[in-house]
Amino acid sequence: MSYIGFITSREGQEIIEEYTVEGEQLFFPEAVSENPNFQQYVPEDWTPDEE
Repeated sequence: MSYIGFITSREGQEIIEEYTVEGEQLFFPEAVSENPNFQQYVPEDWTPDEE
């Protein structure tokens, strides 16, 4: 879990973004967003359990 936390952190995303080969950026990180859409991780047919 530490690895995932680092890779998706702002610092990890900056390192990924700065990685280049012969001056060409290879990766375009998208793990951190100004307006995250957490709903994308919830199944469409999911409803919360009501007590």
